[in-house]
Amino acid sequence: MSSRHSVLIAGAPSGNGAVYVDCLSNPESHVPSVSARVRTKGAVQRPWPTGPRQPLLVERIRMEERHSEHNRSHIKILSIDGHPVVREGIGAILKSQVDMSLVSAAATGKEGIQAYRVARPDVALLDLQLPDLSGIEVLIGIRSEFPNARIIILATFPRDVEIRRALKAGACGYLLKSVPPQQMLETIRRVHSGKKCFSREIAAGVAEYMSDDNLSDRELEVLRHVADGERNRDIGEKLFIAEETVNFHLRHIMGKLGARDRTHSVAIAARRGFLYL
Repeated sequence: MSSRHSVLIAGAPSGNGAVYVDCLSNPESHVPSVSARVRTKGAVQRPWPTGPRQPLLVERIRMEERHSEHNRSHIKILSIDGHPVVREGIGAILKSQVDMSLVSAAATGKEGIQAYRVARPDVALLDLQLPDLSGIEVLIGIRSEFPNARIIILATFPRDVEIRRALKAGACGYLLKSVPPQQMLETIRRVHSGKKCFSREIAAGVAEYMSDDNLSDRELEVLRHVADGERNRDIGEKLFIAEETVNFHLRHIMGKLGARDRTHSVAIAARRGFLYL
């Protein structure tokens, strides 16, 4: 059974000239059928012109639905990278895409965390080596405030230790900066859809060293001093341990890394991401 009610026509004048359309609720349709009567405040009723034109109210609703759908599908990107050329390059690539845009960019880790708070992006692209903080620290900082943050790491080298740390900290993707632009765009779309995305090269690098032992905190401490060119005796004095204990740690380090000597240990550790030189 149908019932009658009045609807104000969108875009019509207000006040005494406001135009209302009498609608009949049709139980078989979600769109009200417009009757041939129109009434205005303080005016004589006159017929509403009939024809194929769609009612303005329904047309406006559909326009708003299309606009809402566009907003839902549009991907907002935040770029956190210490190199201006990289930030500008990412911006240029994203500018050519109709379904995504760069909403904010940051040059340091602290700026990146603040930019995320303000912009609330759908996906963040994060460099690992920033002037003030490591990318892993920024990743942890953002996700501590926003557990559902979708962050893709952009790295220069495929270092397995960094990859594992990023995965453990909650990264949704890991890309090398040398990948083609289209691969970066597809990774952004996949991560935005709720998936995790890692290239075969990255996955292979992690698998290669999966069974290797990690270096302990003390071993990393010793190795950092070795990288600084210090002798074993000097390292022992700084760490308040015997020189023989330093030698013991170095033997363990070389065994875990498959290194020939101290210098080789530092080189391997830097290549895999244990150290930043």
